[in-house]
Formats: sequence, structure tokens, C-alpha cells
Amino acid sequence: MNNLSIFVDSLCDTTTYFDETFEKNICSISSNIFKFFMNTPEIYNKCCLKNEEYSSIVINLVLCDDDKIHEINREYRKVDRPTDVISFAMFADTEPSERFIFDGEINLGDIFLSVETTKRQSLENNVTFNYEFFYLVSHSLLHLLGFDHQTDMDYDFMVNMQKKSLEQANV
Repeated sequence: MNNLSIFVDSLCDTTTYFDETFEKNICSISSNIFKFFMNTPEIYNKCCLKNEEYSSIVINLVLCDDDKIHEINREYRKVDRPTDVISFAMFADTEPSERFIFDGEINLGDIFLSVETTKRQSLENNVTFNYEFFYLVSHSLLHLLGFDHQTDMDYDFMVNMQKKSLEQANV
């Protein structure tokens, strides 16, 4: 596995959702999930990184509230409501002939995750905040790698891989 950098930024107050210990573990758990995906042939062989030469990967994870994700959802997806997570797959969504690798670094893209919606969904789904948070991160990582869920089969594949990645990461 090449070098992976996950940068976490927050556009909201996260102290009501998780503590410093959780915050410190965001990058390491997300990294473990990503490594699981890269070591899973069903994912790696179909992802945007296959056959690419690179030395490092960059992913940006931006934590926000419902107001901010609502704004992003409305502007970029034309959906006028908050959502849980939005992925901007910069590398995967670019035509292979136009993909940009600078000094061996690939910026896979950005993940915007609403901590408010994550908290609400964790209660609705009867899971911990920790589980719901990393379930959404794993979902977004798959999008950044070029996966989508336009069919039931694709959706089932993604959900199955998300669950396996969380199990492997002890979430």
C-alpha cells in the first residue's frame, strides 16, 4: 500500500457528537477501511486506481452540520434537503486520459459528512454513532474509488463491502 493521507476538517462544532479520542481515531480507522478495499480484489480490480502509478493518495474529509450539507446538496445535486454524506470523486469521475497525478500524488476527492444527520441515523438504525460514522465514510470511500449504486446489484455489493470493511476495522 502506498502512502495515504486523510485530512480532516470541521465546519461545525463536533464536541457534542464525539470526543477527542474519537477524533484522533478518524484517520486511522478510515485508513484501515481504505486499505481493506485496496486489498480486496473485487474492489481493487474495478477501481480507478488499478493500473495507475502513484506514490501517495490524498482524501479530504470535511465534517459539517445539516445546514452546510443542505447547501452543498442543493447547489451540486439540486436536492433541497440535508443528507448524510456527499462525495466528490475528483479522480474517479475524470476521464482516464485526463486524470491528474502530480509528483506521484493522486487526490481522490472530498467527503462532506453531516455529523448531525449521522447522529440521527445512528439512533434510527439502532447502531452506535461510531458505526454509523464509519459506515458513511466507507460508503464515500467506495464512491471515491469509482463505485456507484445505480442498480440493486451494485448497491448490494457496496453495502456488503462496507459491512466487511467495518468488521475488519473492528468498528
